[in-house]
Amino acid sequence: MNEMRQPTSSTIEALNVLVADLTVFNQKLRHFHWNVLGENFFDLHDFFGQIYGEIVEHIDQFAERIRALQETPIHTLSMMLSIANVKETQPIPKDMAMCEEILKDFQTIITDMETVVAEASKTTDRPTVFLVDTIVGCYEKHQWFLRSFLGRK
Repeated sequence: MNEMRQPTSSTIEALNVLVADLTVFNQKLRHFHWNVLGENFFDLHDFFGQIYGEIVEHIDQFAERIRALQETPIHTLSMMLSIANVKETQPIPKDMAMCEEILKDFQTIITDMETVVAEASKTTDRPTVFLVDTIVGCYEKHQWFLRSFLGRK
């Protein structure tokens, strides 16, 4: 049980994509938090702030997991932008479009997490799988809130 797990390069790659996507997503959330306008300002300003506060902790947990696996996490913005599936937003969207984009980005990140679990499971890397499993439910709950806010099931 104490024997060091040897992660596959694809597990580390999947974790790095997740860190990159979460980092771009975090900045997008800050951008939306600062720039949301309209009648939904108070609710969305608070909601976006809550989410980016959580995301920054998750970025740290995933990057530290890479270090625990004796690898180096992705760490430059240019490297992150080059591999991220989550994209920056220009120009500033309207409030409901912000919610649509965040909902879509959460799905991208959940897909990233499924890839991490699939790769980590190949080497019985239970701590990585457990870490993902403890966080994914939070993102699914945020998706539910956003779908409800947008008037969807």
